[in-house]
Formats: sequence, C-alpha cells, structure tokens
Amino acid sequence: MPPLDRIIADPNILVGKPVVKDTRLTLEFIIGLLAQGWSMGVWE
Repeated sequence: MPPLDRIIADPNILVGKPVVKDTRLTLEFIIGLLAQGWSMGVWE
C-alpha cells in the first residue's frame, strides 16, 4: 500500500483530522514526533 493510501480524513473520526488508516494516530501527532527527532523506523 503506498504511504498516502494509509492516510484518511473522515468527519466521524477525530472531527475529520487526517489520521493513519485503522488507527487514531493523527498526522499532527506523527509530525510532532518527527520534529522531536523520532525516526520513521519506529513504525516499520
């Protein structure tokens, strides 16, 4: 699955914020972790 296919925005999930599909992890949260120095390897 290409990375962008994993991102959804549904008004019924967290008021329509973009989230990772089948989770409640918002892109805002993930970008915040990356800004703090976390690596993408944590999620692979």
